[in-house]
Amino acid sequence: MNGRKVKFEKAVVSVSEMAAALDLSRSRFYQLLDAQILPHPVYDIRTHRPIYPQDLQEKCLAVRQTGIGFNGQYILFYSPRKNHESAPK
Repeated sequence: MNGRKVKFEKAVVSVSEMAAALDLSRSRFYQLLDAQILPHPVYDIRTHRPIYPQDLQEKCLAVRQTGIGFNGQYILFYSPRKNHESAPK
């Protein structure tokens, strides 16, 4: 998150968008959901897709910023890796 504050303009976002906003892979995002570190999404009744409305988006971002999970457990987030395109082989 690099000290920047993320604010969504959308009323709802997908799981992929939420994971990207938190600088997490979808795999790691689902691990944190299973551990109840992050709040579970709500499901659209019509499409059955998982979505994050504005209030849950803010809670997810707060978990990342404070390091205190949705369940009250402490969590350490590492900085995302730098992508070195011209790394020696």
